[in-house]
Amino acid sequence: MAFSNFRLLYFRDDLRMSTWLLIGASLQAALLVVLPPSRAILPTAILLSFRIAKSLLVQLGFLRDDSLDNVRLGKLSTQIPRADGSLAAEPSDQEVVVMISGARRFAPGFQEISGLFGDMWREASRNREKWGFMGKTSTLFATETDSGNSMCWISYWKSMAHLQAFALGPAHRKGWDLFTATSKKNPHIGIMHETYAVPKGHWETVYLNFTPFGMGQTKHLTDDSKKEGRTVSALREANKQTWSRMSTRMGRGDSV
Repeated sequence: MAFSNFRLLYFRDDLRMSTWLLIGASLQAALLVVLPPSRAILPTAILLSFRIAKSLLVQLGFLRDDSLDNVRLGKLSTQIPRADGSLAAEPSDQEVVVMISGARRFAPGFQEISGLFGDMWREASRNREKWGFMGKTSTLFATETDSGNSMCWISYWKSMAHLQAFALGPAHRKGWDLFTATSKKNPHIGIMHETYAVPKGHWETVYLNFTPFGMGQTKHLTDDSKKEGRTVSALREANKQTWSRMSTRMGRGDSV
């Protein structure tokens, strides 16, 4: 089911809003051909009424708002745990490497490329300690056009040395070789990346009643968590004075 929903999200953004409206209009026209008008509009009227009613009941507090299911209430920030599981006295005490990867999709030849993207993320997740991989965002879609045929991911790594080692590893090498071969036959397929090496004391995060995102959804291995076969979240409460301002969340004393 999760895979199916994931593919539906892709398909949703592949088509322009006007295309979806035309599909809906065509289906409605087809119903008018085979059914009396009063029955042909019934499915649309029932569905629309149900959604309006549900929205009103949620707003009035009679129904649970399921959009809050994954929201973490309160003020949170992130701090990378040390190997022994402890946290430094000051936040932002470690380097972070941020990489933005992107690809243009929905074109002949992209199916093979997209599969290898998945293989690379799975390899990075399975061997977090080896590659220094902390996590990534879910797929993000471009909004500068009315259909999202470009997508990107923001990923987080412990150091440039880790990231470069991964780039030279077999999973990335296989993906690069396939892209090189595929792009010769399908030059419309494009990929990109941007990399930022952020030294300690130069990054911070804050989340107010927000779904875990970006650094907030990264996972980390500590000595104890490795023994237990789990990872540790970077999220922590941010209610004390140290976490009150952008500058202090960077481990600096100056006010911003």
